[in-house]
Amino acid sequence: METQKLTFTRTTCNEILLGNDIFKEVAARVHHLRAARHCAVLTNETVAKWYLQPLLAELRTRGIQACEIVLPDGEKYKSLDSLSTILDRLCADGLDRNCPLIALGGGVICDLGGFAASIFKRGLPLVLMPTSLLAMVDASIGGKNAINLPGGKNLAGTFYQPVLTAIDVSVLRTLPLSQLAYGLVEAIKHGAIADSAYFRFIHKSIDSIKAKHI
Repeated sequence: METQKLTFTRTTCNEILLGNDIFKEVAARVHHLRAARHCAVLTNETVAKWYLQPLLAELRTRGIQACEIVLPDGEKYKSLDSLSTILDRLCADGLDRNCPLIALGGGVICDLGGFAASIFKRGLPLVLMPTSLLAMVDASIGGKNAINLPGGKNLAGTFYQPVLTAIDVSVLRTLPLSQLAYGLVEAIKHGAIADSAYFRFIHKSIDSIKAKHI
């Protein structure tokens, strides 16, 4: 009997775009992803009221048709039912493997979008557009995603890197202060663990951040 080993190497590149009012630039970059003419935009009802139409308008200027998937807002919707809804819509709208999935929202939407993109037709190009500070510093970085099962939180998921993470800091102006605080706690943890200069910057800037002078 003979044993052979196969060695697989895979290099991934996650581009991170950071700025204010960058929807136009995001649409331009989506347009260049495999010459995309069709995409899906996943969001929730709260975020959709503020940002769905501006994003769709920029996509239309690039000739990109978007399948809109708007879910209810809340942690309880990070579920198999929501994942099934997303996959059914992607199938019904005829998305192929060249069609990007844009996840526009907080951690729940980033998780659902990442999971769906990783398994639909064995992988769609994923674009993350986090709209909460917590998602910007955590859920949109690292490629991890998960959904909740009846047995507990985050029990089913994958690691799947986005091709683009677009962090539009201007969307934080509509974020409640309580949600901003959740993100600051995570950012402070990062600084305390890994980077003293970053920690000092947060401490120095805390009043400005709380006032949303972003």
